[in-house]
Amino acid sequence: MQREKVTQNIAEPSVVIVGMGAYTPLGHNCEEIKQALLEGVDSITKLTAFDVSRFIGDLASTFNDDFSADISEE
Repeated sequence: MQREKVTQNIAEPSVVIVGMGAYTPLGHNCEEIKQALLEGVDSITKLTAFDVSRFIGDLASTFNDDFSADISEE
């Protein structure tokens, strides 16, 4: 007895990428981040905003104080 192959007509999900973006301590868009990486910019610094004595490390890459002002302009 041969089994019939059952196929369903299910549409494949499609994905459309319309752009890329990032907001990081190295830059606020892809071009700025790329340039910072090519120039060897280091955004890692000692944490000073709060007491880190209970943590293993005291280094992080953080945003500067004008972070909220920068994103509200876009």
